[in-house]
This record gives sequence, C-alpha cells and structure tokens, in this order.
Amino acid sequence: MATDSVKLAGLRVQIAGSANKATDAEIVRYGHRLVAQVVRGVLEEGGGLVLAVGREPRTDNSDESLPSLVFDWTALAWISTEDKSANMGGMKD
Repeated sequence: MATDSVKLAGLRVQIAGSANKATDAEIVRYGHRLVAQVVRGVLEEGGGLVLAVGREPRTDNSDESLPSLVFDWTALAWISTEDKSANMGGMKD
C-alpha cells in the first residue's frame, strides 16, 4: 500500500460499509478484495482498525457461498486468519 504522504503508524482506520442486496455478487466480492487489501496495508504500516461487529447478512441468508453484504467481516477474517491468502467474506483473492 502506497503511503508516501500518509504515515499510518499509530493511527486508526475505520472500516465501515455494506452492499445492497440487489448489487451483483461479483461486485460485492470485488469490494471484499479491496477491503482486504486496505486492511493488510493499514496493519503492515503499523496502523490499527476500528470495526463494528453484528450479524453477517447475505443476499440469501441460507446460502453461505454468497458474499457478506457487510465489509467489517472481511477485515475481521483477515486479522484472524493465519493464512492471509485464505477466503474472506465469501470470495477468493
């Protein structure tokens, strides 16, 4: 993550956002990949995260293969996963 003009060490970044149920699943997966990259960059640069935890809604809550509509879970999954290349938010890197 390019941080030429911003030093993230010691700063906190809030990850917040969600997708509409009508949004195409591939676009939502793309959003999860972006969030994972931001989280990785912030933490690698010594920053911290501010996250909210709640339910993990999906377009169809009975289908866990669909991506979560809330991006906080992607950040939490990235943090908790030993293998940072693993699936997060129902999508693959």
